[in-house]
Amino acid sequence: MFVNEVKLVGKIYNPIERHTNSGKTITEFGLSIYAGKSKEGKSQYKFITCKIWRGLSECEKSGDQYIMGKLAFDVWQKDGKEMSKPYILVEDMG
Repeated sequence: MFVNEVKLVGKIYNPIERHTNSGKTITEFGLSIYAGKSKEGKSQYKFITCKIWRGLSECEKSGDQYIMGKLAFDVWQKDGKEMSKPYILVEDMG
C-alpha cells in the first residue's frame, strides 16, 4: 500500500488567490523550507509551490507554518513534450 502524505514546516511567500469558473477559491503560494547550513555556515532554503482550496486571508500568516497535504503534479504540453511540475495540494495548515 502506498501513502501520499507530505508534512512540511516553512514560511509562506507570494500567496495568489484565484477563482475557478465555478466560483471556487484556490490560493497558490510558495513555501520556503529550511534545508540546513552550507559548508560556509550560511542558512540554505528550498522552495516548493503549494495550492489550497481556501481564500487568501487564511494563507496570509507570518512565521513558520505547518503544512500537511499530498504531492501532486501540474502537467502540460510544450513543443510536443509532456512537462510536469510538482506541488503540494494542502489539506491542512496551522
